[in-house]
Amino acid sequence: LAKRDAEALMRDNKALADRLGGMEQRQTTPTSDLQSPDLAGGSAFAAAPAPTATEAFTAARQLMLGGDYAAAEEAFRDYVGRYDDSAKAPEARYWQGKTLAARGANADAAQAYIGAIRGWPTTSWAPDATVELARALVAIKKPTDACQILGEFDRRYPKATAAVKGRATAARTQAKCAV
Repeated sequence: LAKRDAEALMRDNKALADRLGGMEQRQTTPTSDLQSPDLAGGSAFAAAPAPTATEAFTAARQLMLGGDYAAAEEAFRDYVGRYDDSAKAPEARYWQGKTLAARGANADAAQAYIGAIRGWPTTSWAPDATVELARALVAIKKPTDACQILGEFDRRYPKATAAVKGRATAARTQAKCAV
């Protein structure tokens, strides 16, 4: 079962890499639609400046809050690709995980959450990301891993909100963790 899951994740990662490569190729290849015969060798549209990290993060959050999870997922993925060294990159992975989970892509959501909580950050969203990781692991039939994460939850985040602690308790029950 674990081998099959790993193979599925590898196929998904390859498909995503191929998709991203295709998107990158389309971005670097000019299209004839953008060329104006009236402009001597120039483009009809000036290239828009790349958004700042703050603008890109805010735009991705707005897409998510608006319920456009597919576009938000792409925007957060783009953010992480462009601004991976920024302080907001782990949070972008957290929100990307939320968009993936909302769309039922639990294996991909788990990967995003893992990237978000690497190093057990002490941010306001980290306890929720930890619980969401456990829930995603339960959804992909990895309750042992979920129980391990939830075992660390209380130790790492003793000051988590009551709502998040309640969801952690529910996830423990769902995963059938030993008490």
